[in-house]
Formats: sequence, C-alpha cells, structure tokens
Amino acid sequence: MVSKIESAYLNDQNIQKFYIENFNIISKAKLNYIRDSLTHENCFFVEEIFYDCGFPYLNKVSQKHSHQFWLVVQHCDNNPEFQISVLNRMEKGLSGNNVLKEDYAYLTDRVRINQGKKQVYGTQLKLIDNCYYPKPIEDSINVNSRRLSMGLDSLVHYLKQASSVLDSLNSNISQKCY
Repeated sequence: MVSKIESAYLNDQNIQKFYIENFNIISKAKLNYIRDSLTHENCFFVEEIFYDCGFPYLNKVSQKHSHQFWLVVQHCDNNPEFQISVLNRMEKGLSGNNVLKEDYAYLTDRVRINQGKKQVYGTQLKLIDNCYYPKPIEDSINVNSRRLSMGLDSLVHYLKQASSVLDSLNSNISQKCY
C-alpha cells in the first residue's frame, strides 16, 4: 500500500507543480483542463487503494504516508462521493488518533464547499484581486477556536501564509493583502 500511496502522491505533486509553473503562461481554461484530466486519472488510482485496503490510518502506515494519501484525495474534486467516503472513514479514526486532525479539517471544508455548504474550519480560499479570502464560513466568529482544536493556526495567520506563497509565484503583485 505504501508504494502505491507514494506513487499517487508523486503524480499529484507533479500535476500541482505543472499548474504552478504554467500559471502565468497557459490560459486558465486550458491549464485547468490539463490539471483536471491528470488529476482524474490519479484519483482512480487512489480509489483502488482505498477500496482494496481502506483508509491508511496512522496505526497502519506512517504519518507521512497517511498525509500523502489524504492530499491526493483532497484534489479529487471530480469525485465528491469518493471524498465523502474517505471523510467518513477518517471521522471513524479521529477518536483513536489514527487520523491527522488537520487533514480531516481540510477535507471536511473541501467536501462542504463542493456541496454548496459553508465550511467549518476556513481552510478553503478564493483569490480576489490577487488576495486570498476564505470561502463562506459557518459560525465565523468561532472559527479560530475550531481551527485550534484541529491543530491549525489562526485564520489570519493562514491567510498571510497563503498570500506569501502567491507573492512568491507572481512577482507582478505589488500590493500586500495582510
């Protein structure tokens, strides 16, 4: 299982790297099409792992491999039913500390946003005028306490981190968001 997870993870990261490297070169429509096509193929591979072996809980594999598996699933937006199945399995592992809480929080938000619902932890962002903002958050007043309970930094810190990554990718941005 571990070698399959590593292979899927490397494929995923190559896809993401290609997207980032071509962000200002290829049209967004074409770039999204290429990324989505490649991601779709990679998701089939990860689904096989999940349905053959189950979720790679921390009592089965290393933290690294569990996280790598989650990251690929996080990018499987083309199959929301699969993401929900993984999220449900992750939820069962939370009480025994067999799942990384941060990963669970991110996938929870990803699934909720894809369902047209508000997110819980504020992990899903949108880019507006070269600044990142959180997509709608349920009970936003208490988001930082929920984030803290899942091992996440404050929302403001997270937004600053995301903006610094964007700044490093796009040298044409002269404004500071936070």
